[in-house]
Amino acid sequence: MVEPAAAVVVTWIEPDDVGPGYLGLAPDDVADAGYLADCTAAANAWCYRRRAEAGYVDDPTVVPSPDVRLGAILAAGGWYRRRGAPDGFAGWVEVGGVVPSYTGAGLADIYRLLGINRPVAI
Repeated sequence: MVEPAAAVVVTWIEPDDVGPGYLGLAPDDVADAGYLADCTAAANAWCYRRRAEAGYVDDPTVVPSPDVRLGAILAAGGWYRRRGAPDGFAGWVEVGGVVPSYTGAGLADIYRLLGINRPVAI
């Protein structure tokens, strides 16, 4: 039996993997840094939990593979970018009528990177 994600501290990615590494930005202040850390921790726990639900038994301190690492980074980056954007990502061009995706990569891409290639009810 896999431990619940709440009982496990997962450290597959760090805020620097997401902020400077993926998004190309550093947090402006303590609040931004805290939110980036929250998004990173949430992505770690969420990816670990989704893989556990799919039958994987992973070490919470060692990322299983480069594709799983990228999936966690994309999830964290997507959540961070949605901050302050009521309908998807913050942007600079008004487009209107667009249905926002889960993240820039899309939820299906993240699931494939996590090794979950079948539809999963969330």
